[in-house]
Amino acid sequence: MFFVYLTYPLVCYLAPSARFIEKYRRGLKKQLFWNGAILFLQEAYLDILICVLINIRAIKQPWVTWTVGLSAFLTVILLASSIFLPLFILFYLRRNFTELGKHAMKERFESAYEMINLKQGPNAILWAVLFFFRRALLAFTVVFSEYSAIHLMAFVYPAVMAVIWLG
Repeated sequence: MFFVYLTYPLVCYLAPSARFIEKYRRGLKKQLFWNGAILFLQEAYLDILICVLINIRAIKQPWVTWTVGLSAFLTVILLASSIFLPLFILFYLRRNFTELGKHAMKERFESAYEMINLKQGPNAILWAVLFFFRRALLAFTVVFSEYSAIHLMAFVYPAVMAVIWLG
């Protein structure tokens, strides 16, 4: 995914010279920015967060090589993305709930709320935030806890609470 982001400027530079590259650039832009990035973060959220938390524990290493610096840089970027996405869903999409059915919003952000029944009202957006909270709780317990019973509780309790909330 990161490689595709790195090649995007080259595609933009070459796009005016060839029609097929311009068509490819438009499709790539739709996938890379907003919906594609949101979908990637949703699908890989638990994996990214576990890796980020492991790297945070090891970030105090001396930066002897450029790879350690790159790892620290990516850790900060991915941690910020992991924190930003649930907050974005909670505050921006919930505030603009009435606009979510429109084509412009669907084109940019549908990946963030496609699994939610919007007929339930603005509070339905909280399900997406709960999804991220459950994954974050599991990641924190896997990385920072030494007891497997705590891992099990962190995995089962949020799911049980969600089922009870549904009724």
